[in-house]
Amino acid sequence: MSLVLCKCRAAEQPFYIRSGKLNIYSLEELLFYAVSAVFIDKEDFLNREFTGWIRKDLENTELADILDKKLKSGVSLVDYFKPIEEASGYLSEVQTGKLNLSLNKFDHMSPLELGKRLADDFLNKGMLKKAILTYKKLLSEMGDSQSSSSVVGDILHNQGVAYARFFDFHEAYNCFVAAYRSNHRVESLNEAVDCAVLAEDNSLLKELNTLFKTSYEHIEKEVKRASSIHTSSLMEARKNADQPFDDINEKYLAACED
Repeated sequence: MSLVLCKCRAAEQPFYIRSGKLNIYSLEELLFYAVSAVFIDKEDFLNREFTGWIRKDLENTELADILDKKLKSGVSLVDYFKPIEEASGYLSEVQTGKLNLSLNKFDHMSPLELGKRLADDFLNKGMLKKAILTYKKLLSEMGDSQSSSSVVGDILHNQGVAYARFFDFHEAYNCFVAAYRSNHRVESLNEAVDCAVLAEDNSLLKELNTLFKTSYEHIEKEVKRASSIHTSSLMEARKNADQPFDDINEKYLAACED
């Protein structure tokens, strides 16, 4: 647990950061969050709801006026956060520089890249259902012109990781195959082989050879690696599961229908 010492007024009612799923009560907590955030969504802060919270709940009319003025003229994340940094005085010079570099990077990211960051954060936190649904949403919203980009391949790859952690190896296999089509990275191809092994479906291995002219030598080598590393883990998961292994996929499918 980390303690944040607040010199500025703390609000009685929190401001909810939707992308971070977090309540904050002060400017210090906002900056503490911003410094460590995987990404910052403009829609969370560049709005009247946020400036209204600063005006009413933090009783900082001067800062709220500055931010409202910036909203009218259009502003980047970096320029928008500078008055907040100055009003708080919470961050050191080094921390402020680090935050501004991150904000500048977020300013120049495409919506697709920002969305992937959010989905990756869900994946890293073990929020698999949210990760899968966010990856699906990103893929459904992208245009045909992006269909062969490396970013799309990375999205598909990470979606496959999420499915694999749900023990849905056939869906994971499909994601890794699609990822390899886009990013041509051997990691995606190898993960597809791994999922074919874990799914105990030799037809998938033959399909890989047909689709990508993958040499049997490469597949055989990866199969041996996958079997030695993953199969023991899968057997352990089956052994320790609270319900029969076949029910795991049923539980996952039911969750996705919620």
